[in-house]
Amino acid sequence: MIISISPLPDSVDKSDDGATTYTDKIDIFGLGQILISLVTRDVPFGYVMRTTGRADSPIDDNLVAARLKDPVEAIKMLAEPFDVDYACPSEEYETLALECITYDPERRPTAPEVVRRLETIRQAYGGAGFTTPDLAKVDLTEPPVKTSGVLYVPSFGTSHDIWCEINVDDTKRTPVKSSVATGGALHRFMPVSTTIANIEPLSHTLEVLIKTQVLLFPKTIGKVSIPLSELLTLEGDDKSLTAVRTKQGPIVHEGDNIGTLEFRMVFGPQIRGYLEVFERETTEFLKKAIAGPKTLDLSKKRDVAAAALLASTPKTP
Repeated sequence: MIISISPLPDSVDKSDDGATTYTDKIDIFGLGQILISLVTRDVPFGYVMRTTGRADSPIDDNLVAARLKDPVEAIKMLAEPFDVDYACPSEEYETLALECITYDPERRPTAPEVVRRLETIRQAYGGAGFTTPDLAKVDLTEPPVKTSGVLYVPSFGTSHDIWCEINVDDTKRTPVKSSVATGGALHRFMPVSTTIANIEPLSHTLEVLIKTQVLLFPKTIGKVSIPLSELLTLEGDDKSLTAVRTKQGPIVHEGDNIGTLEFRMVFGPQIRGYLEVFERETTEFLKKAIAGPKTLDLSKKRDVAAAALLASTPKTP
């Protein structure tokens, strides 16, 4: 299948000499359209036809391009293919497809993220069968501490302000904004409460967009992605599930590592209950399921939960 798509705003960049350079953001957008087409069984933008009255009318490219220029119309049009009549393979599949076609290119997942999440969906398809009860979900507090690396060189002066928009990989959530930090190769943030409620540490990935102000508009200058399950590996003397953990992640922009972001992360007191419910329910489910690739991801998550609970259990004398 070959699909030609007119570039979305910000999907192509102009270099200093005026030449056009492409990033993988438009490729991710195209992949999102393919993921949608696999469900709807229709070509991308197939519902935007020329009004000729013929059933085989071609897509009106001019109309598509005009709608994409208006962010409000673009978001409405891009979300339209997932009609209630279509059944996605899973909520994770729908979330990934919609993230791939999100209007802001910087909010689309990177190619490695897409591969990882598609592999997770493939392994768990037909075998997940477990939904975390709302009462067992966890709060996460993750104030950024500092960045290193020259993230952005402004046109005037050497210092600039940056801030973080913090979220998990769920487009239905509203990002939490950090304090604003000023600096050059190093930025330090003032402590501000940045808590994301009702998350699932074994399923969600923390996503941090690093932004600065360019003239009158905000500009995304980097992104950090960390699977929250990495924080459930307890190390050192402190085995508490609710201990403060300092974490560093690479800041990525257009495929390049341009610096690091350090932040402190704390799971809320619900974390033990969440892990206990997850470990118990998935163990029961896996007893009845046929072992194989479809249950591999769920089994790995169950093992992480069990190991975290065991490591955090106080030792008896």
